[in-house]
Amino acid sequence: MGAFITQDEEKKYLLTPLGITAYELLQKDEEFLSDAHEIIDKKERVFSKFFLASFIF
Repeated sequence: MGAFITQDEEKKYLLTPLGITAYELLQKDEEFLSDAHEIIDKKERVFSKFFLASFIF
């Protein structure tokens, strides 16, 4: 963890430049996964509507 976190003169914990980069990458990954889940959910809804409609006809 030492590569990601450091302490200042007042003993407060801070992210190092590498820690900031890691945090930003995690945020982007979270946003990407959220978007991917939305796309999958939409495709599943469309598929289920199509699949259910095929039983009606």
